[in-house]
Order: sequence, then C-alpha cells, then structure tokens
Amino acid sequence: MKECYNCGFNDDDYGCTCPHSDKWYACPIENKKPENIQALQEYQEYQENIDDYRDRLDELEREEYYESKYGKEKE
Repeated sequence: MKECYNCGFNDDDYGCTCPHSDKWYACPIENKKPENIQALQEYQEYQENIDDYRDRLDELEREEYYESKYGKEKE
C-alpha cells in the first residue's frame, strides 16, 4: 500500500481521493517532491505579483474617484 499521512483526502475504502490535479500542493507527500516545491514557489511568487497588481489598481481607482469628485489630484 502506498504511504499516506491520513490527510483529509484519505478514505478507508478507496485510499487517496485527492484529485490528481491538486496533489502537487495539497498532498503532504507529493508537495515535498523537489519539482513540486519549485512549482509551489513559482505559484506563490505569481500570487504575490497578482496581489501587488491588484493593490496598484485599487490605488489608481481611488485616485480616479478623487479626481472625478474634486477635479484634481489628492495632495
């Protein structure tokens, strides 16, 4: 039987029920593999970039709102 940490995906009758597409990050065994660690790091960097982009968009929207309401940039 394949090693399992009895995570939330483990089933007594069927074994691992974790979707294959999610194993690289959700499975405690699979996410320890070097190729999956690298993929997870890349995904985290991507998410950080997306968060920075969203923050900048929010800032621009606030600036546009202020300009539309008061007719000039906030100082």
